[in-house]
Order: sequence, then C-alpha cells, then structure tokens
Amino acid sequence: MNPVLSEFEQAIGRGLFRVPECIECGAAVWPPSEFCSVCLGGVRLGTRYGDGDGKMLRGRIVECSMEIPAGRLAGGSAKSPFFCLVAFECGIRLIARFVAPTPPAPGDLVALSSCGMSPNGSGYAFEVSTPDAPEDPAGPANM
Repeated sequence: MNPVLSEFEQAIGRGLFRVPECIECGAAVWPPSEFCSVCLGGVRLGTRYGDGDGKMLRGRIVECSMEIPAGRLAGGSAKSPFFCLVAFECGIRLIARFVAPTPPAPGDLVALSSCGMSPNGSGYAFEVSTPDAPEDPAGPANM
C-alpha cells in the first residue's frame, strides 16, 4: 500500500478527514493516490482542507436521494436516511449521508460532520449536516 493511502486510512479511521493534495500544483487529489491526476506530481495529506487546519470542510449538495415512504424500510423505520452527492470547496465530490431535521435539496450548503471506515472496513463513510457557522461568501457558494 502506498504511504499516502496508508496515512489517509489511519486518519479517517480516527474520524479525521484530510484531503490529499499535490506537492507540485496544490490540487486536491481524490480518491487518495500516490500521484496527482492534474500534473502527476507527488501527493501528501494536505492541511488546507478538512481536519488538517481545523477548518470546517464545506460544500453544496449536487444531488440527493428521495425519502422512502414509511413501511417500505426494513426494521419498520419510519424515515429513510438521505444520501447526497456533495461538491466540496476544494474540488472533490463525495457521497455522504445527510444528517439534519429537514430534507436536503440541491444547492444547500453543508459541512462534513463525520467520517470513518465502513463497518466491514471495505470503504469510507461520510456524513454531512447543515453548518452552524454562517455562510462564507468567498467559500463554496462560488463553486
């Protein structure tokens, strides 16, 4: 396993999301890779986005799932979770579970609220929610 991916998985296993970035051009690299998909430069875990600098990673919902009517879910759950495709300010896109009291809509501002490995260890799990802080006009609104 390449060192960047190993370090990334160790961090995400602790609930920290650090966006890999190119050493040469600074581009965000997703999925984590040893080489930049823009200039083929080397990659390191970044500090500009995510938990590396203490800033909230924010983005906008591109698409979201529809709610499944009550009674159609296994276990008798009354509400379905929503899943969203989110375009983050650093240029990456993730599929994440939406955690908020109201249904999501395309264009909504969200923040990465948690991350980790899936229960069986076969992939990553992400959750987004509406951010507590007011919207930054220079942030993801201009994506």
